[in-house]
Amino acid sequence: MGARSAGIDLDYERFFVYLNEHYAVNKAFIFLGFVAENQNKYEYLKKSGFTLIFKETSKNKNGELKGNADVDLTVFVFENMDKFEKAILVTSDGDFYPLVKSLRNREKMEVVLSPTKKKCSYLLKKYACGKLRFLDPIKDYIVKTKKRPRGQNLSGRFS
Repeated sequence: MGARSAGIDLDYERFFVYLNEHYAVNKAFIFLGFVAENQNKYEYLKKSGFTLIFKETSKNKNGELKGNADVDLTVFVFENMDKFEKAILVTSDGDFYPLVKSLRNREKMEVVLSPTKKKCSYLLKKYACGKLRFLDPIKDYIVKTKKRPRGQNLSGRFS
């Protein structure tokens, strides 16, 4: 959602390739609220290489669906910390600064990828300590589009 609010309509297939080629990611998780009507989107995300972890949705006082999965993601990371070498967190949300700080202190933080510098929380900028990168520079290669720049492919493009 952070990417979308920053004007980045991610091509999740290309984004997964980027994560794999640039950071050697072989398993990537997306945490989100489950909405039955979004089944096609979920299938697309799975086909793109992501493992989906769902949270039950609820409605806020205005009747809008809410599927905030921040705590679920944080608990998942702590429960599985011994199963991964390094974490890559894709967010601009300052609510994750304690997780970033904890991962960094345990030498488990590879990088925080924020969709844009403009929308990135001050707290992430402060606590990522040199491990913060932005998607702005590679935006043209990870967004949905019918036409890619001539001669450009994913292999080696992001080094």
